[in-house]
Amino acid sequence: MKNTFTGAVTQFPNRGIHYLLAEVMTLRKQCFLRDEFVSLTGWNDALNLYLQTGLENIAETVKRITYSPSGTDPAAVRDQRIAEAKDTETGLAAAFDGKSINSDDLVMPNVPLTRELIYELSGEHPDYPQPTQDRLPNDTARAFVTGLDYFLVMATNLDSRTQPSTVSAFEAAQLLAMLNELYALTALKGGEANRSDVPTGLPASLRPTTFNAQGQHDPEPKA
Repeated sequence: MKNTFTGAVTQFPNRGIHYLLAEVMTLRKQCFLRDEFVSLTGWNDALNLYLQTGLENIAETVKRITYSPSGTDPAAVRDQRIAEAKDTETGLAAAFDGKSINSDDLVMPNVPLTRELIYELSGEHPDYPQPTQDRLPNDTARAFVTGLDYFLVMATNLDSRTQPSTVSAFEAAQLLAMLNELYALTALKGGEANRSDVPTGLPASLRPTTFNAQGQHDPEPKA
């Protein structure tokens, strides 16, 4: 199989995208620690809720880093930010509007700081393996992790990767559409109600690992 991170841009300055991908990789890491993802039948409701909550958290971050100026008049917004900077009784909570980050309300210093993804994408690192069939025998689980990897590649390919900290509203819509696809997997294929029937649970590939598979412990006939 082709490495699922193929095409990812590994160096870019956008702080918002870097933080977004930190949440993605945290969720991905947990997927490889779950024995339920080895099971062919599926996984329970508790794990499915965890996956859906993780996707919702990622979606919220997408919305937080979407460019959304605090007002329609850039000059008025600039004056407001300068006034808040002088007001010793105004804290950070007053500037936070509960929607998206507002660092783009002002022309910020152009500090050339291109950050590199800190994750080992080759599959060699034990925390970030590739979603191969032997690691994730469950087809839906493998599709879920592969989707997370595609999301990472998509995010690093955005035109806004060269922006300081936000992405455009159109790009945010693209990211959310991909998250919707992953959420659909959990809703339609995950949880107790969507478990598959597996009449024979042990795959043929694992038969040789069972006890006495080669007959080496068969009793010898007595003379």
